[in-house]
Amino acid sequence: MTARNRHDETSVGCSVGSRVTLAVGAPVLAVLLAWVVPAAADWIHGRPRFAESSTVQRIAAAHDGTTQAIVLTAALMCGAALAAYAIRTALTIHVGHDTVTLSRGRRVESYPRDLIDAVFVEDGRLVLLDTRTRVLADARLTGHVDALPDAFRIHHYPWNDHDPYADELQRWIADGPEIGHADHEVFRARAQALASDDRATARRLRRELDGLGYIVRDEGNRQYWRRMH
Repeated sequence: MTARNRHDETSVGCSVGSRVTLAVGAPVLAVLLAWVVPAAADWIHGRPRFAESSTVQRIAAAHDGTTQAIVLTAALMCGAALAAYAIRTALTIHVGHDTVTLSRGRRVESYPRDLIDAVFVEDGRLVLLDTRTRVLADARLTGHVDALPDAFRIHHYPWNDHDPYADELQRWIADGPEIGHADHEVFRARAQALASDDRATARRLRRELDGLGYIVRDEGNRQYWRRMH
């Protein structure tokens, strides 16, 4: 990630060099794979052990004449489309004196400065906490994050090297005395959703727990919680 300063705003996002590398590299890599795989299959097909393999025969057929040209053209187009999508959806962070704006493709979200209590990076994600220590934003970052601390500090945001409330987190234990019975039922249902990889239900139940005053973090299928401030 690189930072760009313009008037009273600092923008942090995927660098021009990274975008060029992606735009050129993805199509080239796709074409190389489309050429190497059929060529390797053609060579393998010539070995007695694999001569009768129908799968190898079908892959090797893509190494012949017109078929190869079609495959390479399709690979080039797919690589270019993938690169364009990745560039278009890369996260850009605009840090101003009064507002932080996160833009990814057509999705744009803004957060007023006076609502932000803490900013930090955790597991490759940018996290903004509000004045009650709830999660305002949780966005996956693109590339390196070296430019982020200075971008926020320049505009006097409360940047932290880690979650300032991490010490308050404790692992959820079924029927533990710190949590009421009704709230335990929500945690229990969410634990089942995590165990069955039902992410949509897990997200919905996280929002429900948020409404009950709990901040919840996951490590695998384990839930950790703390109270809002």
